[in-house]
Amino acid sequence: MNKCNITIKGKEDVTLAGNTGGSLMNIVNNSKEINYTFPCGGNGRCGKCTVRILKGDFDITSDDRKFFSEEQLKLGYRLACKAIVTQDCVIEYKGIIENSYDVQSDFVDVRDKSEKISGKSSGIISDTISGEESDIISDKISGAVNDKINKKSGTELGIAIDIGTTTIALSLVDLDSRNIINTYTSLNHQRKFGADVIARIKASNDGNGEALRSVIQKDLLNGINYLIKTNNIEVSEIKEIAIAGNTTMGHLLLGYSCETLGVFPFTPVDISAKTLKFNEVFGNDISETGLEKLSNTDVYFLPGISTYVGADITSGILHCCMNQSQEVSLLIDLGTNGEMAIGNSDKILVTSTAAGPAFEGGNISCGTGSIDGAICDVKIKTINNKPPVGICGTGVIAVTAELLENEIVDETGRLDDEYFEEGFKLDGDIVFTQKDIREIQLAKSAIRAGAKTLILRYGIDISDISKVYLAGGFGYHIDLDKAIKTGLLDEALRDRIIAVGNSSLAGAVLALSDENEKKQLEKICDISQEISLSDDRDFQEFYMDYMMFEDE
Repeated sequence: MNKCNITIKGKEDVTLAGNTGGSLMNIVNNSKEINYTFPCGGNGRCGKCTVRILKGDFDITSDDRKFFSEEQLKLGYRLACKAIVTQDCVIEYKGIIENSYDVQSDFVDVRDKSEKISGKSSGIISDTISGEESDIISDKISGAVNDKINKKSGTELGIAIDIGTTTIALSLVDLDSRNIINTYTSLNHQRKFGADVIARIKASNDGNGEALRSVIQKDLLNGINYLIKTNNIEVSEIKEIAIAGNTTMGHLLLGYSCETLGVFPFTPVDISAKTLKFNEVFGNDISETGLEKLSNTDVYFLPGISTYVGADITSGILHCCMNQSQEVSLLIDLGTNGEMAIGNSDKILVTSTAAGPAFEGGNISCGTGSIDGAICDVKIKTINNKPPVGICGTGVIAVTAELLENEIVDETGRLDDEYFEEGFKLDGDIVFTQKDIREIQLAKSAIRAGAKTLILRYGIDISDISKVYLAGGFGYHIDLDKAIKTGLLDEALRDRIIAVGNSSLAGAVLALSDENEKKQLEKICDISQEISLSDDRDFQEFYMDYMMFEDE
């Protein structure tokens, strides 16, 4: 093993020091200068980490041949995750750089308004408490703080945190009034180890557990520090911190082993509600952050239900008051794992279904996350009106719906002959392919079949459902008509759908220093039962039925 230098050409050239014998991805991940994303965690499945060799050489792998033509291979195109460094080299990064992201921190105050919305702003609790949508957050700034609400002297404060797989959100809360003073949002920089929880679990089990923990600790400490300093807060004013997130994110933050999360029977180490001291969560060496006075501050972790139905879902159930109503409601988090819950104050059933990353732009040939320039509508509307760079989740749904509407895609999901080989061109080099349509079919079928199975197991008819809550950024921004057109959502539920935004953060806000809300969270876990879909015959039948795009 020898030392080597890797120079990455760009606006400003960056030279990284590494060792021969390792992958280019690992060298990049170990650097502080570069923040590239490897969505599939280095498994060579997504093709999103393309580099071009300008000087030096990398062997051509079988994964390279899946994504590049012979001509491209001769020009030096390779996958960074599979490129083994053997010498000094100069490369050019050709993948999408996610240095900004549309972070969902807004949520609908359903306890007061319960307004029915279709992915549009209505009854939104926003960063500024004014109903405005969240800004695009630059990774260079590493967050955003909006105009604050003045607090009274001596007011006790809390910080609510949502740790998402892609992004994080922290809200500074006045515990007396329950007003949100400020919200900080940022990318979850663990993303460089993989875009989804499966990739993170694998990365942890491959020896990167401490690195993953360090990354999320740093992200959260940056957010906490920024909120405190920006609002001229005395550390002593922070009474409690409440954290919600999926089970994997909780394990990584607490340094738990992830070995049992990815293998049957998928057993978590500990998902119970717990209160720890700040230094137990973030370590004793926090003097550089200026937060050492928080060492003995309580950090409350919201409880989860299972490995794939975590505290982000119990938090959402709490926010939507499903556990305090006699009416039966349905909560759906439209993400990679497709977590959902159905029930009322007597009984709640939960499940998760492997929808895949298509709703977040993953496994889509020109897909990307919700970054500047991501196509989010078929009229080539992009996030922040930047030049198109790829297609995010809402754009994927919009494109599919329009292709169906114009009969360019038939009910089986087959593209018209004119576009079958090369795909449907959207803008420049951005195309929507036959493979992309199949990914959407798999994703929407999993969500739809999972919801129908839950309804069936609950023993009710779809007409008995009072409300359908769509959680998360994708659900918040989605065009309801187009989601129904693709078959992702049932037409029969149209008038009962409420996009609630970041319900995970909302539930964490409620739990801050409120023993009654914490008891409600415990109750949610007590009355919840997980339904496994892996061997459910009805789910399998529904899944095959919903693969089609036929109108019902």
